[in-house]
Amino acid sequence: AFRRRSVSGGKEGMRLIMKKLIRYWNQNRLKIIIMLIIIVFIIILIKTTNNMLKNRDEVITNNIVTTNTSGPTESVLTGDGLTEEQNEMVPIIDMFIEYCNQQKIDKAYELLSKECKEELYPNMQDFKLSYYDRVFGGKTKNVNIENWIKDIYRIEVNENFLSTGIYTNENTIQDYIEITNEDEEYKLNINGYIGREEINKTANYENIEITAIRSDTYMDFQTYTYKIVNNSNNNILLDDKMYNDTMCIEDQNGIKYSAYTHEISEAELMVSQKQTKEITIKYYKKYGSTKYISKINFFRIILNYNINESKKYGTIQIEL
Repeated sequence: AFRRRSVSGGKEGMRLIMKKLIRYWNQNRLKIIIMLIIIVFIIILIKTTNNMLKNRDEVITNNIVTTNTSGPTESVLTGDGLTEEQNEMVPIIDMFIEYCNQQKIDKAYELLSKECKEELYPNMQDFKLSYYDRVFGGKTKNVNIENWIKDIYRIEVNENFLSTGIYTNENTIQDYIEITNEDEEYKLNINGYIGREEINKTANYENIEITAIRSDTYMDFQTYTYKIVNNSNNNILLDDKMYNDTMCIEDQNGIKYSAYTHEISEAELMVSQKQTKEITIKYYKKYGSTKYISKINFFRIILNYNINESKKYGTIQIEL
């Protein structure tokens, strides 16, 4: 009998506890629900914050943020997949960007090709002032890398949105970088510079000799450097700039590309009698991997520039 009363009393106690819990729930239902929502929100917020801090630490450790984290896989222009050799090249661009983001300007400069240094940045200070300060400016930047065509890559540089909290396409800086093999080592041509070709082809006319020494190709234009030897008894003028197409280069399809005559002074185009002179002329020719220059034309050379009489004109064409 005592045992039955003990069990019965225990059941009654449980019923009382349940009644109290139900009563408390009914009286405080809204408060409890709000509290549960707050707890769940805090847990989610903590997890999200931890993940963001983890990603931020990884970015700071690497000092490079690329939107295209897996790297380029195909050419933007042709859609062709990258070759094994091209995939081996890409890390040097990552290294260049990482050095710039870490403000290791000397190491970034050392990754440039000899031709790029000679043509654009003869020393590290020139590189810092003309390129690094303009593109990176002492900040860690987001960089997206795409293969443009062959060994040329397009990069887009933006502010680091993880540090600013704002993502925007404004103030995006775009550059074209070519990877070149120099003494069995990959090097970079930057700032739209593609590379150099040694030419050393010569043509003559009436004691005037023009030698095309070399060509430097950029994404948006092309330059040719000439040596002019004037063995005549008169001053000469390479072009009087009266017409747009009289000083031009010509591709294999007969398409002509005029010189930037507005950037050349008359004094630069004039060669005195018995004088040898070197001059570099820029032409309106965008880079194209299938366009080959076959001729250089000087159609309107004034042969008697210093004489007050009817002008005598001559033509020199250099076959490449």
